Amino acid sequence: GTRNPVRGASSCAPCAAGTYRAPRAPGDVSAATSCTQCSPFSYMPIDGATACFACPNNTLTQTLGATSLAQCACRRGFFTPLATSGVPCFACPQGAVCEGGAAQPYPAEGFIQLQSRRFKQIFPQC
Repeated sequence: GTRNPVRGASSCAPCAAGTYRAPRAPGDVSAATSCTQCSPFSYMPIDGATACFACPNNTLTQTLGATSLAQCACRRGFFTPLATSGVPCFACPQGAVCEGGAAQPYPAEGFIQLQSRRFKQIFPQC
């Protein structure tokens, strides 16, 4: 996507990484003067985009206008076994707490962690 940085100028500039300019509808001859930042669920690493790439499942970025897949981190309530960003995330196991980002699940109050990311309740809830 390109934009016309100065109204009436004869040339257009590409939208910067982290932003996009959607293609104009057929017959639309208006000059676009701005680009749109990628949403918290997307990113765009290159200039001149007409859309942003979606982050992997259950991830989001911390800011608008992300420029890298690595900025897509797990949402709260989700985790990735790889403890890294830019990869799909999975629902937090029952009995665990998942803070998002690269954090691994940990036992909720009254639970212990068993092998293979399983959690067992050890104290009944009052």
